[in-house]
Amino acid sequence: MDAQPRPNPLRAAVVFGIVQGVVWMGVCVAFIQLAPGFERVFADFKVDLPELTKRFIQLDHFLHQYWWLAIPLVLVWALANVGVVVALGLSPTTFSRFCKWTWCVLASLAPLAFMALATLAYIVPMEVMLDSFGIHK
Repeated sequence: MDAQPRPNPLRAAVVFGIVQGVVWMGVCVAFIQLAPGFERVFADFKVDLPELTKRFIQLDHFLHQYWWLAIPLVLVWALANVGVVVALGLSPTTFSRFCKWTWCVLASLAPLAFMALATLAYIVPMEVMLDSFGIHK
């Protein structure tokens, strides 16, 4: 019986890194495009914003000013993911495989968690504003 060769961990790691890069670039673009609209609405109605919303607005201003930094930062993040997945994939131990899959899951959930937090930061004040006007009941 022939022993099957181990799959190349580099291929899966590179695909994972590319997917991570694309997802994070999508998150950055979505955030940069959507946040100013919410900020204008809040400014027009002079809504008192929670601290989390203020921080996300500051982050949006930073991203608008330094948008070009998103490309190298996402690239570094993607390459770091490739490095971690390759390093963990080279070891045949069960613990190493567990760590690799744990890293992949957590790294994949990070952009989703960011977008969920950003959504809460903008939707909660919007709901409070609409409730105060009696529009949303």
